[in-house]
Amino acid sequence: MSPPIFLIFLISLTVVAAIAQLKAVRLRRKRLRRLAGQYQMHYAPADRLKLAERIAGKLPMLGAADVRVMDLIFRTEGHRHRYLFTVEFGVGVIRGKRRRHRVAGFDEPVHRSSHPPVPYELTLTLAPESLRLIDAYTYVLKKLVPSQSLPPVV
Repeated sequence: MSPPIFLIFLISLTVVAAIAQLKAVRLRRKRLRRLAGQYQMHYAPADRLKLAERIAGKLPMLGAADVRVMDLIFRTEGHRHRYLFTVEFGVGVIRGKRRRHRVAGFDEPVHRSSHPPVPYELTLTLAPESLRLIDAYTYVLKKLVPSQSLPPVV
């Protein structure tokens, strides 16, 4: 194969891979928006509430680093904020680092500016790695709200 043909092949392969990645991201976001709507929650693709800094030390994996939060579903209900999200982090020190993804969530009391914040212990709930994305979000939500009857996911 001549070098120009090989270059065109590699560029074409890169474009096809980029398009496939873009479609996968759009499909994931569409599904999560639909799930958020079913539970009367809001969806944000990025961590606009800066949760990554707050949960970094709460991950049960030793050596978790470079923590990122994405695909955030959130709601304020009564006097509680509820957050569901995908957390991405790096693990490993000696034999190479790997990125891991888990669906997680927590809830916390609402802090009003006129009142001093009430001390509380942030407890992070993680979904099992074996669950599909939508099932993992539903699992975490049910753990956070065990008494609430949740509508079935369509």
